Amino acid sequence: MKNYIIDLCDVQRQFSAVFPLKRIGYLYSLENRVHTFTDKLEFCIRCSSSAKIAIDIIDGKEHRTPFPHIIVKRPGVNHSYSFNQPRDAVYFQYSPEHESQMVAAKLITDPSIWEFTITPEISVKLQNIKTLLESSQKKYVADHLDLAALNIIELLIEQKNSIINKTDPHEEDIRKIASYFNLNFKEDINLEKLLSEFGFAKRSFFRYWKKYYKSTPAEYIKDLKIKYACSLLLETTIPVWQITEELNFKNVYYLCKIFKDKFGITPQEFRKNLGKLHEN
Repeated sequence: MKNYIIDLCDVQRQFSAVFPLKRIGYLYSLENRVHTFTDKLEFCIRCSSSAKIAIDIIDGKEHRTPFPHIIVKRPGVNHSYSFNQPRDAVYFQYSPEHESQMVAAKLITDPSIWEFTITPEISVKLQNIKTLLESSQKKYVADHLDLAALNIIELLIEQKNSIINKTDPHEEDIRKIASYFNLNFKEDINLEKLLSEFGFAKRSFFRYWKKYYKSTPAEYIKDLKIKYACSLLLETTIPVWQITEELNFKNVYYLCKIFKDKFGITPQEFRKNLGKLHEN
């Protein structure tokens, strides 16, 4: 397989990228020699190798890491490695001046090397980047590469953080249920059926929910409805009775009571006096 190394420094972007790529490469093999770097800002994704582990010396400390893994090479950090068996790797290289911004954005955190799982999503995105490289000098393609590389880095960091911070095996399901609420708050949600699909008993669900959300599920859904009602009152001329029906409330009087409790005014007054509310 061929190696691809594309320099993007002089490729004009059509949009202003926060972290424009300096260079990008797909490497399927390298000559067997010692590689030493001290001035790079690079995210190197080592997907596979016939070797079981990679050996890296970072500021004098040896790291032995199974494949697949990612390593972040930072300016001012002495990094060396060598190998005698082919590797399948892709790297995203940036100008060293972006290091502090990437640290602030939490794109660079310790540890600088970690294992990851090649999910179907990551596999597809890596293949898409390879396809884009075939047209790297075309207008807009460098912009797409900047975004695609950043998206893959974020997915890999998300994996790392989920492994490091994962203490509650139920958190992911709780957040999936919250996401379901966000998509379906206008409907009449059958909570018992939903909890059954996730394997929750009602009592245990409420116990785990309280760990991640201050309001109860009912209050959470009601707040979503109120925010949506406010946006409709602000951005449209839809009658209040129609908003009530769309949000599956009992009746207009119930919606008015909710607004009275939360804002001290009716929905009609909210729409009429919105400018004054903003001033206050």
